[in-house]
Amino acid sequence: MKIWVVQCLEQWTGVIEKQEFLLVPDLLDMAKEEAAWFAAGGDSSGKSFADHLVGCGATRLDAQFWTINYQ
Repeated sequence: MKIWVVQCLEQWTGVIEKQEFLLVPDLLDMAKEEAAWFAAGGDSSGKSFADHLVGCGATRLDAQFWTINYQ
């Protein structure tokens, strides 16, 4: 298993709108799954790419962040 961060970029500005952390099985080919997701309509299919990966065996992670405040 590998931890992947799936980032969704806003189409025109390239700014990250959303990111999800997933535990992805090693055998899952991300490039193949991305092509399959786009072939199924991408965002217009009603499923995010992360949702597609979860349907293929990935697991969502609840990542917690800590930011160091240097002074």
